Amino acid sequence: MSGSGLLERDAELGVLDGLLAEAGSGRGRAALITAPAGVGKSALLDVVMQRSAGRGWLVRRAAHAREERDLPLGVIRTLLEAPLLERPGAADGHASARGAAALLLEGAGGGAMATDIAHGIFWICTALAAETPLVLVVDDAQWSDVPSLRVLAYVARRVADLPLLLVCAVRTVEGIAPDASPLAGTAPDLFAGIREVVTIAPQPLGPVAAAALVRRDDPRADEERVAALVAEAHGTPWLLLELASGRPDGSALVRRRLAWLSEPERRLVRALAVLGDEGDPLLLA
Repeated sequence: MSGSGLLERDAELGVLDGLLAEAGSGRGRAALITAPAGVGKSALLDVVMQRSAGRGWLVRRAAHAREERDLPLGVIRTLLEAPLLERPGAADGHASARGAAALLLEGAGGGAMATDIAHGIFWICTALAAETPLVLVVDDAQWSDVPSLRVLAYVARRVADLPLLLVCAVRTVEGIAPDASPLAGTAPDLFAGIREVVTIAPQPLGPVAAAALVRRDDPRADEERVAALVAEAHGTPWLLLELASGRPDGSALVRRRLAWLSEPERRLVRALAVLGDEGDPLLLA
């Protein structure tokens, strides 16, 4: 995946490139990309999608918001509703597939067993992938509804015989393991132990790459400004570019995220903003 333009991501792109090759040869795989916000999970997904589309594969992407987490099978609908409408015959080969298609397209069959729905989705994916390799991409999977994640885990366990690649990106909280993160929901748990799933954990940029990113965005930035931005962003590419650009978008996004917190949590954030990450716990309290 050379030529992606991403810095310090050769290892991650190499793994994804290998998974694409395996899926193209008929051995399906799945990947779980885990990292804190702003480290570049979406950028990796973009490369996967570009490379897959360039090969003529069927690529579907879902990226739901926090507010959509309670919509049952919302992510599965986003991924498969359009292909089913374009290729209605994809659900004809199996009774479970017909039931799942009716549920996704018409809302019928709401009393179907969860296993039947998952099995039907698997057969729909099988039919779609029979025409051309299929790539399913889920960004911000921490906001995905649990029924969709369970279906995707079901598919991931059986993907080895299909030309299919499933890639999910999950936000974690820095310093907290993915399976313990309050933002990660159930995605890491549901995918844990599945043989076909590879976990990719991109890290913040090192000082050299971070400085190169600033200079690429603003070639006129002097050494002092570059050093200050690199120190402030702690290697987070998104934050680095937001700080370098001076756009207000980053502040607005931070305010929206703070609005989700309880008042005691917001007080703690305000204290951390003054005292820093290494603030004395007693003083913070």
